[in-house]
Amino acid sequence: GIGVVVGIGVVVGIGIGVVVGIGIGVVVGIVVGIVVVVGIGTGHWHRSRPGLCRSTWYLLPRANIPCPRSSMTLPLSERWLYAKRARRRLASAVAAPYGAATALRRIGYARGWLTSQTAPVSVVSVGSPLIGGGGKTPAVLLCAQILGELGAPSVIVSRGYGRTQQAPVLLSVDDRATAWEAVGDEPAMLLEQLRRAGRHDVRLAIGADRHAALTQSLTRFPGTRLALLDDGLQHLALHRDLDLVLLSKDVEDCAPFPLGALREPLRRLPQGAIFWHHCGDGSAPSREVSGIPCEIGSHYEVGELRQVWPEARDPTVEALSDRTIARRPVVLASAVGRNQNVRILAERHGLEVVHHLALRDHAAFGDEALRALSASGLPLVTTEKDLPRLLPRLQATDYPSTVATLGVAMVLDWGADALRDALKGLI
Repeated sequence: GIGVVVGIGVVVGIGIGVVVGIGIGVVVGIVVGIVVVVGIGTGHWHRSRPGLCRSTWYLLPRANIPCPRSSMTLPLSERWLYAKRARRRLASAVAAPYGAATALRRIGYARGWLTSQTAPVSVVSVGSPLIGGGGKTPAVLLCAQILGELGAPSVIVSRGYGRTQQAPVLLSVDDRATAWEAVGDEPAMLLEQLRRAGRHDVRLAIGADRHAALTQSLTRFPGTRLALLDDGLQHLALHRDLDLVLLSKDVEDCAPFPLGALREPLRRLPQGAIFWHHCGDGSAPSREVSGIPCEIGSHYEVGELRQVWPEARDPTVEALSDRTIARRPVVLASAVGRNQNVRILAERHGLEVVHHLALRDHAAFGDEALRALSASGLPLVTTEKDLPRLLPRLQATDYPSTVATLGVAMVLDWGADALRDALKGLI
């Protein structure tokens, strides 16, 4: 009885939460937490007959499982083995209603049951069906550069994941430096890259309510011709005139959330979107991904190392920037969606990665990890996205060696004309 009640709660809770616009992560987190407490907390093992154990995990089909002992209670190590299987089955049970809820939400917006807000300027959404990584933010920057070449000022609209400030923040390259906590690590990275490139025609609008942030930016920055919605594929509350959907080879074998990183089934991707195959490991893209033809293909090209600490130039970094030199040992630190790609690109640059501190996307760098990096005494290489969060910590602990960022650039293999024409048609 409890299992049935909680099962209905999972479906109804996620469905209502997604439809009315409550954060999907919060809803899923609460529901899964309830299921874990009720299911795992009250689950027990008992002997159904000699040599077998019966699992009584709520929400999961009861099944006789071979048991290595006939005692009433399994040792913790063996119970964990069965618990791991059960949690995967639990995740499978949650994945189905989650997928149904996201599909229902997209159908609701498509049929007008839910209303999207319309902006005074054209909106281009750049997104991916995968959670984390995928090249969305570099693709947004590339689109902004193309719009600049077309003479069209643009604004990049971002949620600003991980920021502490609630009110919308509007920025241009002419504004004074802003702490990353107020805007998020990705907008902070974008602002720094725009400053180095001298792009005065690109502005940033950061806020959870992206329509409100965009509207305020148009008031402050008159003359804006187009808005670029970073990671906007699932943000259906704001109407978009074009969807740019980035795909990677990971999507072919990726399981639905929470079993994997797939946010929604590929068959639910918007019709009329331009599909873009990006290879984050620097390999060559394909013209088709999982049966979906891609009009644009791109890859990352390794740039140069840029020393950020200490301020005085270190000749070691100059040497590391020279591709003709022998391999040099470094430690690598990254907290991005595809950490393995960061290492591949670093080694392709000619660096010998002695240790790679790889954390989940947007994760904080803890004291213990920083002490381990400092103890190595080796130059530290990180990504431009991680730099705003990592550098202040390293400076506070007086990191004993050089800190540098490994620059990468998104390079189009094909589809440059198609992308340019699509953007030009919306100006």
